[in-house]
Amino acid sequence: MLWLIELRKHAGFFAVTIGLAVTTSVAAALFPQQQVLEVIQTLTGMLVWCASAIYAAADLVRFLALGHDVLLHCSAFGPLRSACTKATILGAFLVALHAATLGGGAGAIAEAVGAEAPTVFTYYVVAKALSIVTYLATVVLSALVSKVFRTRNLVVTTFTVVLVAMVIGQTIALWRLGAPGTDFFFIGVGGDFLSVNLYANILPIILTAPSEGFVPPIAGLSIVLNMAVAVATVLGVLLLSRFRRFDFVAL
Repeated sequence: MLWLIELRKHAGFFAVTIGLAVTTSVAAALFPQQQVLEVIQTLTGMLVWCASAIYAAADLVRFLALGHDVLLHCSAFGPLRSACTKATILGAFLVALHAATLGGGAGAIAEAVGAEAPTVFTYYVVAKALSIVTYLATVVLSALVSKVFRTRNLVVTTFTVVLVAMVIGQTIALWRLGAPGTDFFFIGVGGDFLSVNLYANILPIILTAPSEGFVPPIAGLSIVLNMAVAVATVLGVLLLSRFRRFDFVAL
């Protein structure tokens, strides 16, 4: 079965990334007095997420835009359905990675937020899962747009530019709509838990002041924007696949 093939294909990579996240989290929990372990845990979380996001995008663009995985292109499911299966499996692994990294910091977050813990953890599960869906849909759309070119370098360059432009555009929209009086924002996570991360597509950003609470009103806007972008990109994928025929010759 197609999903089983994809599951086996990606299991090794995500076993390593999830294993690293869990190992560093356990080490930091067992030796809380060793601050260097907390730094290693944070850096490891950032690195495994960057690597995993790039890995997922690379696999989808190799299939959709560069014509790799010939066996899947020859299957009866068709390229778009195969890409959806790929994206679903990759999304499930990314959610599992999020659960591992969130679990590693659950104790510190729960201690910081107190009675707001259920709201904070619910937000983190829903917001991150939605950001993953939005990201993978954006990757698929960017790959289909780049497929119009016939050389590998142009395809990869176009894919990268379109994907980065869409993520940056969503980040700026969240910034200007949600906090027009703020002069800047931070990408990533803070050292102390003062507010939840906002998600502009897959990108975590900090755009709130501690006085606004652990789950500020702008957190809802970030979810709405991700939902809107996810719907728009899925519609874009369906339109492109319906009105433009692609050949999947390997580049």
